[in-house]
Amino acid sequence: MNKKSDAVTRIYLQEMVEDIPFDRLPVNWNAFDLGAFSHTKTLWDYQRKAVENAIKALWKYYEDFHDYQTGENAAANRERKQKFFQWYRNNGLDEALDIPLAKDHRLARLLGEYYPVADDT
Repeated sequence: MNKKSDAVTRIYLQEMVEDIPFDRLPVNWNAFDLGAFSHTKTLWDYQRKAVENAIKALWKYYEDFHDYQTGENAAANRERKQKFFQWYRNNGLDEALDIPLAKDHRLARLLGEYYPVADDT
C-alpha cells in the first residue's frame, strides 16, 4: 500500500484518543455508567470503549482546545477546528488527503456541494 493510501485508511483519531485516560477527564465528562447504556441495554466492552473514545474526542474538541460557551461566535469555532486539525498533524497526519474521483462519480457530486473541486483531468 502506498503512503497516501495508508494515510487515508489509517485510524488516527482512535489512536489519538486512546492516549487520553478516560478517568482523567473532568467529572462532567466521565461520570457515566457506560456499561448500563439504558434500562434494558448493556454495552459490550468494545461498545463501551467506542463510546469512551467518542466522549474523549468530543472533550478534546469542545473543552480542551477552546472551552465551548453557549452563543459563542464563529471565530471561536474556527479556532477550535484549527487546533483540532493541528492536533491531527502533530500526531502524524501530514499527507495531503485529496481524494481522486471521476467527475461523474456520485460521491464527487455530493462532496462538490460542500468542498471545492479541483479539475485535475
